[in-house]
Amino acid sequence: MRTYMREPINGLTHLGGAVFAFIGLLALVSALLFATLYAKWMGRLFRNYQNDIEDQHARLTEFAQQQKLAARVFENGMEAIFITDAESRIIDANAAFEQLTGYRREEAIGRSPKFLSSGKHSADFYIDMRQSLQKKGSWAGEIWNRRKDGAVIAELQAISA
Repeated sequence: MRTYMREPINGLTHLGGAVFAFIGLLALVSALLFATLYAKWMGRLFRNYQNDIEDQHARLTEFAQQQKLAARVFENGMEAIFITDAESRIIDANAAFEQLTGYRREEAIGRSPKFLSSGKHSADFYIDMRQSLQKKGSWAGEIWNRRKDGAVIAELQAISA
């Protein structure tokens, strides 16, 4: 078996090791540069996420405070207030509502406000009220309602859609 030795061609064989070392060094420097740039980009990205989360948290905290204030106004208001859903069913009522109508909150929830009707108003009155709510988003006026004890009372109402 014969062994062939490579002969240097104009001394390039010795340079081959240096070229490979240089390419390896270049690859290492490129990888370090890429890793550094990637780390900076990721750092900025995470800082942006953190800022967004902090902003959202601040907005949610402010909203929660506003909701607590609105709840206190609703619960402690001197005027009777009830809230209905899209199908006109009562979903909440305050203490003043209980005092005015004689119905406990639990008795009103799930019912249409029609159960308070005194029978003193015509169908046209309620049609006009509904049209005003649809066109203007509100209605205000005097309405006669019936308390739980049967007493008929006049109320000044403001309704918002």
